[in-house]
Amino acid sequence: MKTIDEMEMPAPDTIVNCKNGGPIAAMFFYAAAEQDLGEIASEHGFETRVTTMESDCENLQERWEEGSGDMAALMDEWQPATPEGWMLTLWGNAIGFVFALVTLCATVIAFPLLIDRDTGVTVAIVTSVRAVAANPVPMAIWGLLVAFGLVIGSIPLFVGLAVVMPVFGHATWHLYRKVIAPAE
Repeated sequence: MKTIDEMEMPAPDTIVNCKNGGPIAAMFFYAAAEQDLGEIASEHGFETRVTTMESDCENLQERWEEGSGDMAALMDEWQPATPEGWMLTLWGNAIGFVFALVTLCATVIAFPLLIDRDTGVTVAIVTSVRAVAANPVPMAIWGLLVAFGLVIGSIPLFVGLAVVMPVFGHATWHLYRKVIAPAE
């Protein structure tokens, strides 16, 4: 059996089309760490794109070190505004929204329920989903408030989360008590 150092680096299309690509991708990235990125790209016909990316990164770093312009202006120039980029942004935000919605539905009542009563995780998640289905507008408003609060709390170097998180914990408990009847 050959060691990783003795193996040849596979072409990128081999990695993409390989059924169990994990080990092959690991070998590719291991080999890439030992070689110059430009050499690897030119071997596989990607020289122009990689060179452009490297020069863009170097240009951005030089301009940042010189102190010319603010970071927002530099990032506006550096990020490509292509149709593919916009599609990536739209799909990424849509997938993130769905993930956040599923997380909200599964946990908004589940965590306080698990603390308050002796129930299983499955029962708590099902109860949470039912509570969201029964009260969609208040739960949507709660989700937006949480998202807004987390953004605002993160702005001052995440220090604001020290205030926001306990407030949300307390408010979540009260939301739970209003939605779920007390145990008898």
